Amino acid sequence: YKPITYQDALPLINGATVSEDIDPSKIYNYEIGYRGQTDKLNWDVSAFFIRYENKFGQVGTNFQNTGAGTNKGIDLATELKLSQMSDSLKKYGNFNLYGNISLLEAKYTRGSLKDNQAQYAPETITRAGLIYSKENKLKVALMGVMVAGHYG
Repeated sequence: YKPITYQDALPLINGATVSEDIDPSKIYNYEIGYRGQTDKLNWDVSAFFIRYENKFGQVGTNFQNTGAGTNKGIDLATELKLSQMSDSLKKYGNFNLYGNISLLEAKYTRGSLKDNQAQYAPETITRAGLIYSKENKLKVALMGVMVAGHYG
């Protein structure tokens, strides 16, 4: 999901034109999820569906309504509390392994870009890392992000 940005609304590209008959966009967003935790594990699972009407985007050098589209997917996240599993780690602080994956299908369903993948909507985004914290005074995270190829 990528909300409209200031640059999307007011393109600053030399030679770009903005259509004179732009209709307002409408977005319908639905999400359901479940979050839980135990002494050793946190998790979050959610599914979402987003429906765009009169989506605004770029076709060539023209900014215009590009039609309608849907974004649907799931998001899974977990955090494994390593310090709760090992007394030898506890004395140094909290060490947690973090992982998240987002699976997305984003397609135009009507308009000049029908059946194309939506802009800036990769099929997968994967995040993983190690989080260290000491009481409420220090928190450091080493994270990595892998993003699938996407159309822009």
